[in-house]
Amino acid sequence: MIKYLLLDLDGTLYEKQSVVLRYLKVFAERENYDFSWLHEQFTQAYIKAKEENYPTPIAFWSKVHDIFMEFIQSSQREFLEELALQAKDDALLGIQARPYLKELLEKAKASGMQIVVFTGSNDMYNSIQLHEEKEEFLSLYAFKQKQLEKLGLSSYVDRLVLTSEYGGYKPQIFVFEKLLESLGAQACECIMIGDCYNDIGAKQVGIFSVLIGENETKEFTPNLKIQSFNELIDIIDFARCTLKPLQLMEGK
Repeated sequence: MIKYLLLDLDGTLYEKQSVVLRYLKVFAERENYDFSWLHEQFTQAYIKAKEENYPTPIAFWSKVHDIFMEFIQSSQREFLEELALQAKDDALLGIQARPYLKELLEKAKASGMQIVVFTGSNDMYNSIQLHEEKEEFLSLYAFKQKQLEKLGLSSYVDRLVLTSEYGGYKPQIFVFEKLLESLGAQACECIMIGDCYNDIGAKQVGIFSVLIGENETKEFTPNLKIQSFNELIDIIDFARCTLKPLQLMEGK
């Protein structure tokens, strides 16, 4: 029986757009740079910054910007930061829930399922070590709550969980184990839905994992690939809180 729907947030509940591309494009236009060249310099700065460890994601991005300014020999560091903050705010304002998501959540809630959003800041930094401080964690948690409010999903979500709560990031196996322990759930009672391989790492503990979109999943193969949440609605028997047998066999 399915008791829990576990969902990633960014890129899953809504289609993610790159904040970096937003402010780099504006920076290139305002400072009269070729965007392709500028983007390559930023990419190289990102790669170089990942050679070190950082206490927070903010510290990491600050280092990326420092290196980037050195690469392009610019003194407009403060201007770049202003554009980055504005781009983050604009990205939040522009997000919209994916089609059929609310219908899925309504059906799940009506059937008695718990809705858990399982997200984090560290998931995209899995090649560097981050140790999130309490203030950083609380700030991120508040931001994720704002995202859910903007998407109109707060009333559906029973619990918002950040991976850093458990001292790690997806796809590390222990964050999924700790989530199950925290929920008091068995793997067979859960479905994990995400947009990248980090989320599909839930398969390591036996959770049925669904990939939405076209991202590569590297070493993990999802049980099911979908393009829209209506496909997931079609394979769940909400009256019994189970997956329909035919689709389950096809998804393996």
